[in-house]
Amino acid sequence: MRRFFAVDAGETLEDLLARSKDAQQEVTDQLGFQVRKAVEVLVQAIDRIDQDRNRDLLAGLPETALYQAALTVMMRLVFLFSAEERDLLLLGDPLYDQFYAVSTLRAQLRELADQAGEELLERR
Repeated sequence: MRRFFAVDAGETLEDLLARSKDAQQEVTDQLGFQVRKAVEVLVQAIDRIDQDRNRDLLAGLPETALYQAALTVMMRLVFLFSAEERDLLLLGDPLYDQFYAVSTLRAQLRELADQAGEELLERR
């Protein structure tokens, strides 16, 4: 069993629960910050692509819809990362790893960028 924080000999169960709640809040806050940052990066990338296409790509799409879509994508990625980390999906199966796994995506993108150049990452 993993230990997430040290337990002092005199601590009560209430003390442990309070510390656990504090640690959980810190993890939640950090995850929220990371998701907000990732949404911002995604929206900026989509905006650059739209700009490259003379603003035709997102014509008529409200900013709130773009933000909600980007947030939905990020939350689904968080869910998939979590499920893969807990071995709830087929991570390790060659077919899954190559075509479906999000945790192996970074390595695949890095390999493509090394072969075709960094500018490829702007479009993937």
